[in-house]
Amino acid sequence: MLIPGSRRSNSPTWGSPLEGIATPPVFVADLHSEDDRVRASQLSTLPCVVIGTSPEAHEFLLETPCDLYVTQDAEAPRPWVGGGEETLELVLASVISSPQASVVLVQLLRLGRTLTRSDAVLAESLAYGLLQQGQEHLDWVTSRTRQPQEPRSTEPAVLLSRDSDRLLITLNRPEKRNAVNSELRDLLKEGFDLALDDNSIESIELRAHGPSFCAGGDLEEFGTVATPVVGHLIRTGHSLAQSCCSCSDRLVTWVHGASIGAGIELAAFSSHVTATPDATFCLPECSMGLIPGSGGTASIPFRIGAPRTAYLALTGQTIDARTALRWGLVDELSNPEGT
Repeated sequence: MLIPGSRRSNSPTWGSPLEGIATPPVFVADLHSEDDRVRASQLSTLPCVVIGTSPEAHEFLLETPCDLYVTQDAEAPRPWVGGGEETLELVLASVISSPQASVVLVQLLRLGRTLTRSDAVLAESLAYGLLQQGQEHLDWVTSRTRQPQEPRSTEPAVLLSRDSDRLLITLNRPEKRNAVNSELRDLLKEGFDLALDDNSIESIELRAHGPSFCAGGDLEEFGTVATPVVGHLIRTGHSLAQSCCSCSDRLVTWVHGASIGAGIELAAFSSHVTATPDATFCLPECSMGLIPGSGGTASIPFRIGAPRTAYLALTGQTIDARTALRWGLVDELSNPEGT
């Protein structure tokens, strides 16, 4: 049995209209139950995470709008996520732990179905800025023990080179697993903007030095922006994700090791992603009271669909390269040189 009957009968309830969010802000629908399908449809426009479940991944069940579809079969086709009860428990625990971030995430993914990728990047920044002032993120920032600032490397965080009509871009903070700080972000954007200004560049190749492609945003810079509004204006006025998106038809990326947060969010804009067989992928932001903020809610659904994106972002679970290939998050497994 995938879903215990007692859980199927539960439904989120709202208190005062001023509270805004249901308790709990999640509804698990047995997609074989007409009552549950009706309730799921009603909740699909409200601040609530709607999870559809079925032991078998039948296509007709997808007519019921849900944020996530869970089934038993690990090899189930898109948009289903396998794992049955275990997957469901992971999602429920994450939503209960970070309810505000979880609800904002699924609302953004719902909206993204109607937007271009460029507009979805803008919407993501607005939602991200909203959560930066939320209690879940503020609690996460307060709970962190900040490490002493280490001297900056004398090496540039990004290396650019040209080979005929190819622009080669290499992330170059190997000692930090290429975590995205302000320097790396600005230099990487310069590389993409160079390609946008030069039509003679026919291909852009993105790689990274060190043991991992990218460990995501540099945690030492989290919580340092003056205000969420300032952060939004910086992200949209100097948007790495927008520049990456604008180059997507010419961009090919090689990923290896860990691709966390921004690492896979940016890579997913590429026209082709090659991963090493040992590569792994993870979106941990909801556990910080946030959502993916480097374009991931625009780039990743384009590749794997909103429901599987919701699974990755809600749970923060790591998937391996073979799963990423089967889902379409990457296009090829290989062992490129120069990593």
